[in-house]
Amino acid sequence: VLEDGVLLLAPLMRVGENVRIGAGTVIACDVELKIGSGTSIGGDGDMECVRLVIGCDARIMENIKFDVSGGGVPEAGIFIGDRTLVSAGCYINGCRPVTLGTRVALSPRAMIFTHRFWHNIFDGNDAAFAAVTLEDEAWLGAAAQIGPGVTVGAGAQIMSGSMVVHSLPANSMAAGIPAKVLKQDVHQELSAKDKVARLEKELGAFLAILESRGCTVKGGTKEALITSPSDRSYRLAWPNYPTKDLDGVETITLGFGLKDTGASAIDFDRPCVFGPKTRMTDELRDFFRRRGLDFQPFEWSFDRSQPL
Repeated sequence: VLEDGVLLLAPLMRVGENVRIGAGTVIACDVELKIGSGTSIGGDGDMECVRLVIGCDARIMENIKFDVSGGGVPEAGIFIGDRTLVSAGCYINGCRPVTLGTRVALSPRAMIFTHRFWHNIFDGNDAAFAAVTLEDEAWLGAAAQIGPGVTVGAGAQIMSGSMVVHSLPANSMAAGIPAKVLKQDVHQELSAKDKVARLEKELGAFLAILESRGCTVKGGTKEALITSPSDRSYRLAWPNYPTKDLDGVETITLGFGLKDTGASAIDFDRPCVFGPKTRMTDELRDFFRRRGLDFQPFEWSFDRSQPL
């Protein structure tokens, strides 16, 4: 879907299925433009690149600016991986290659530069032109900046407002101007018991949100019976939780290591949503994606205007 005022310019162009580009966005590429299936691009974008390659199911939000200031070279380009998020107001300079891996996140107004110059080099000043890479699942906080030649390791976290001028290791947390590593091994494997406790805590928060939206909730985090304002009934339960069959109630099984039986279920190990797509599975998926879960199937839409 191309909304009003969209303009795409490139000698070589390939746009996948179920791509949406918002009104007023202009993309101009000297060499090629490729957009993978399921990707959405917000409105009012201004994207000038030597080449722009975007993977599948990426989310490029509104008011994005890409350019080649500093002078693009033939190998330059902006390469954005599957399921990566580029939030509103971000800026990427692509006069040298910029690579964002799978499921990278750029928070609002984050900036990436592949060049650094202004003052005369014969007065002892420096100029730099170099590629930038953010490896898989790296996260760049709001208004943070990346300088030329930087590689951010997989899973690294860069705090908002930081300026990164040196490469950072994988699985680290960094902050400051210039950014320094504050913590290593930020991602840790939880025990099965800790995972269950975390899930119960988050389900409690989820049920509280439903109540604030007018739902009636009975039970707890092991089994909850929910009646929506539109009188739809739902049951959320752990596998094999003892209960009587309830006519007219949509049951969604929640847990770890679940198998696809065709019934509605959410497995938090993979993570994956099984069975029919319903309003309640959408609500759960939307809630937990905001806790960092990347559910399969990856291509997904959620119409919040429909009654719960």
